[in-house]
Formats: sequence, C-alpha cells, structure tokens
Amino acid sequence: MRRLQAAWLGLLISGAVLVLMDLVSQVLIRINGVPAVGVLGGALILLALTSMMNWLSKEAWEQRNRPSGEQEV
Repeated sequence: MRRLQAAWLGLLISGAVLVLMDLVSQVLIRINGVPAVGVLGGALILLALTSMMNWLSKEAWEQRNRPSGEQEV
C-alpha cells in the first residue's frame, strides 16, 4: 500500500509542477494552440485521482460484501 500511495503522490506532485510551470511561463509549448505541458500535467493529476477513487471503491466493495462475523486481519 505504501508503494501505491507513493505513486499517487508522485503523480499528483509531477502533474501540479507541470501545470504550474505552464502557468508561470505563459505556456511553454503549444501544439495547435493547446498548452501541451499543462495538458500533460492535468492528465497526470486525473490519472492519480481516478486511481485513488478506483482503489477506494474496491476497498468499500470488499468491505460491503464481507460477512459480518469476519474480521480483517
């Protein structure tokens, strides 16, 4: 779980850095009018957030379907 959390944190931080770099420099690279670095940063942030939501949903589903007498070890 620690590795997964570290991966999430890394994706969020790198995404935020890319978006901030793009904002500070007033758009580093434009491809057909789209700020490429900012879009890549946003995609990394979205990837981290969807992964987190998927993991939380999986954990909640397992807990919901666990018999009431069974304890998690």
